[in-house]
Amino acid sequence: MKKTGQYYTYLTKAGEPGTPQYIKHIQNYTILINVFLVLVIVSLLLTFRYGMRYMAKVLRNALHEKFPDAPEKDVLKIVGNLIYYRYINSAIVAPDAFDIIDVSAYKGLTNDQRRNLGSIAKILQFAASNKGVSYCNI
Repeated sequence: MKKTGQYYTYLTKAGEPGTPQYIKHIQNYTILINVFLVLVIVSLLLTFRYGMRYMAKVLRNALHEKFPDAPEKDVLKIVGNLIYYRYINSAIVAPDAFDIIDVSAYKGLTNDQRRNLGSIAKILQFAASNKGVSYCNI
């Protein structure tokens, strides 16, 4: 792999003869995921409440003061983990507790729906921590 800008690209071009089919699929998925994440992050940035954005800014500045030699990437990873695990992950795992979905008093989320939401949260956790996902982990 070769790093170009912020994204990784494979040295083997997808159009070259002899390229394995799975490499072509990985390249296509990598492009789609990068575009999707950039679009989602940019579009959701303004929908975050001011208090949450301010908290992230203050935490980032405090971490820079406390650890001036720390790379920006590590500081942003800490801030992102805090926001994801405290707010976004909770809303994914239990949307009924945060009034994200309308659930009547007699019918709640089924066990299968809760298990699926937990699997989605695990996949996002693996993606955020840059770990590989296998079927056994889900």
